[in-house]
Amino acid sequence: MMKRMLLIVLCGMIILVAFSCGKKEQPAPEPQPVPEEVTPEPVPQPQPEVAPVVKPEPKPVYDTAVAYELQIVSLQDEARVKLEQEIFANRGIATKISSVVKNGKTFYRLRLDRLFSQGDAIALGEQMKAKYGSITEYWVEKVK
Repeated sequence: MMKRMLLIVLCGMIILVAFSCGKKEQPAPEPQPVPEEVTPEPVPQPQPEVAPVVKPEPKPVYDTAVAYELQIVSLQDEARVKLEQEIFANRGIATKISSVVKNGKTFYRLRLDRLFSQGDAIALGEQMKAKYGSITEYWVEKVK
């Protein structure tokens, strides 16, 4: 009898364990509401400041018999003259470089790249001398 009892208890435990180990059906989760996608408004990007374009003045047409050039620099150091040319170009002033040999020494001249009347050349030379510290003197020369 004891054996039967033990057998019944064991069978009951096996059945109990078998049913309790099975997966229990869980209720399906409730669907979550899908949030609406909010498109952010585009933020305008700051535009870099653009320097105004300096348009060169048209060259006045002078009769070369009465036209003059304005020379603002004359040095033996060609690199320094090229540097001055770059500085004036950044200011919107067009120039040209020429060279001349005097007494066996080469001088590099920086002249404005346009022609003037003699009076206009002198007036502009004075203005540039007062405005730019690198111009200590200027020369007005008749075009040959």
